[in-house]
Amino acid sequence: MTKSILFKIVNRLSFILLKHDTQYKNGITIEIKVSCTIYNLMHGDIFFVYNELFAIGKFIMLLMLHEVVTTVNVVFNKLIPWLVGAKMQVVMHDFK
Repeated sequence: MTKSILFKIVNRLSFILLKHDTQYKNGITIEIKVSCTIYNLMHGDIFFVYNELFAIGKFIMLLMLHEVVTTVNVVFNKLIPWLVGAKMQVVMHDFK
């Protein structure tokens, strides 16, 4: 994946995923959230890898993964329609 595609995704999701810094901690940037999620979906590595690559623990990674995937389903559901009915059957038949 190129940086331009990543930043297009980040720009599209930024209005939902934006978290503000608090007095006690800085929020994780949207770029890191989307990057970690895409890396997890592509590789499916164990969570110790994310601690080394992105300095994120297991629990935070799971929360981010859930948040980003839910947001992608909401935002991109209008752009990428799910196949239903006859169209689904045609695609399933082509895969056989």
